[in-house]
This record gives sequence, C-alpha cells and structure tokens, in this order.
Amino acid sequence: MTTTAADVEEGAVELFLTPSETAAMLAVDETTLARLRDAGVGPTPLILGRVIRYCTEDVDTWKAAHPDGAPAEYLR
Repeated sequence: MTTTAADVEEGAVELFLTPSETAAMLAVDETTLARLRDAGVGPTPLILGRVIRYCTEDVDTWKAAHPDGAPAEYLR
C-alpha cells in the first residue's frame, strides 16, 4: 500500500492543532495561549517559521496536568 500526500495531510490534521483549535480545547482565548507559550508554561508548540502548531497529544497531556485550566496570572 502506498501513502499519498493526501493521506499524510489528512493524518497531519489529526496530529497537529492550530492555535485557535488549541485555545478552544483549553477553554482560553488565543491571547492567553500566546502568553502561556511565551512564558514557556503552556503546551509545547511546534514553530516552523511563522507557523505555530500544537501536537494533539501534548495538548491532552497539558490539559490533564492542569485540571483547573491555565494559571490565573496568564488569563486575559
């Protein structure tokens, strides 16, 4: 069986989230997510140039480790 570009792209959609999708999963706005990222306390981002993505597994792990959500000092 051959893997096509469409297969890879489809899998990537499931593996990586945009900042907007990540913020929605964490129930915060994108500004709060950016503050968490800048402070190094949020889910680990994958940054390629100006493109930022989050691994679904990392977001799930961070969410499980922070059941009360983002620390108050980072909330907008």
